[in-house]
Amino acid sequence: MPRNYVKKSPDAGGLTPAEVNNRKKSRFLRVLAENGGFKGAAIRQCSTSRRWFNTQLEEDEEFALAAEAIVAITNEQLLQEAHRRATGYKE
Repeated sequence: MPRNYVKKSPDAGGLTPAEVNNRKKSRFLRVLAENGGFKGAAIRQCSTSRRWFNTQLEEDEEFALAAEAIVAITNEQLLQEAHRRATGYKE
């Protein structure tokens, strides 16, 4: 798997592994929201693994809460859209 950072010292303008992981988590949350809360789609689109995702959920409470909130919000939006289509209700 190719690295998504250039291995340089932070003093030389390179990213540390922690900074890379933080960027990866931010991108993952953005993609998760764009994909309607579908974790598998976000994992594939971010070229990551389910193991990485599960590790982040266990180790980073803030990330876990954000991912849970995104899934809850998108689930609510999907339910509202399904109800709208089923009833033919137009705002």
